[in-house]
Amino acid sequence: MKKIFVFLAISVFLFSSAFAGVVNISNPAMSADESTDAMQETMKFSFSDVTVSGSEYERIASDGCYFTYKASYPIMPYKSETLVFPFGTKIEGIDVKISDVQTMHLDKKITPAPEPVPSNMQNVKVERTEGEVYESNEMYPSNWATYNIGAGIENGEHVIFLSIHAFPAR
Repeated sequence: MKKIFVFLAISVFLFSSAFAGVVNISNPAMSADESTDAMQETMKFSFSDVTVSGSEYERIASDGCYFTYKASYPIMPYKSETLVFPFGTKIEGIDVKISDVQTMHLDKKITPAPEPVPSNMQNVKVERTEGEVYESNEMYPSNWATYNIGAGIENGEHVIFLSIHAFPAR
């Protein structure tokens, strides 16, 4: 079985007092006695064979994947992973390495996501319209992986969330 692997190397700085006297100037909230400790995290996303099916439009799927639903854009499979770091962590960058990429020809367009339905569900006709991405020759999604960084509270502690979304097809 062919698999697509997405390797993510995440460089982060964890703030600790392990190396006293080193100051991270980019974080004004840090005191002079706090320091930085570099860390690298590696993740691997693997995908089963991508399947294509459908009548009017093609539907792309891969086992264990969720689907994007942005109105008028193609519905695409993806896997998601969320990492949690202590509050104050500075994520310096994410490197994505792709391997075992295969090219597949599709005879039809990929199914567009429908417009959102009002929560009252009042006699609404669900419509699928092709957005501007269907007129473009650019890949969608534009990258094999995307990420979001946010802050929140987990188990009563302030933390940084790093959510990574990897796509088996573009």
